[in-house]
Amino acid sequence: MQRVRLPHPIDLIRKKPLARRFGVSPWTILRWSQKGRFPKPIRLSDQVVAWRLSDVEAWLRTREQTQS
Repeated sequence: MQRVRLPHPIDLIRKKPLARRFGVSPWTILRWSQKGRFPKPIRLSDQVVAWRLSDVEAWLRTREQTQS
C-alpha cells in the first residue's frame, strides 16, 4: 500500500474557524466551495473536512487583486 502524505495539521483549518474568520456560517463556506467560489476542502474522514491555509490565502489574494 502506498502512503499518502497529508499536509501538516498546522497548515489546515476546519470549517467553523474558517467561517468565523470570514463572518459567515459554516454552511456558507460549504456552499461557496460547492459552487466553485471558494477553494475545495480536503476530506480527512467521512464527516471531517478542512481547507489548506495556503489555498485560502491564495484565494484571498486573487479577490483583493480583482477588487482593486
